[in-house]
Amino acid sequence: MVAMGEECMPIVETMLEDSRWFVVRNMLALVQRLPELPEEFSAASFMDHKDPRVRREAFPLAVRERNLR
Repeated sequence: MVAMGEECMPIVETMLEDSRWFVVRNMLALVQRLPELPEEFSAASFMDHKDPRVRREAFPLAVRERNLR
């Protein structure tokens, strides 16, 4: 999925809505590996996730966004 770049984002966005914490965490880990964040992506909603493992994966993504630093 990482090799596909932004082309995979529709699939990733769908999977980010999954209720299972490990699916969300793994998708965030994949997004972290993209060289540039897609414009429509924001880590803000994941910074308040109920599971700390998801928040931990969202943090590096939030740092990459100017408005969340």
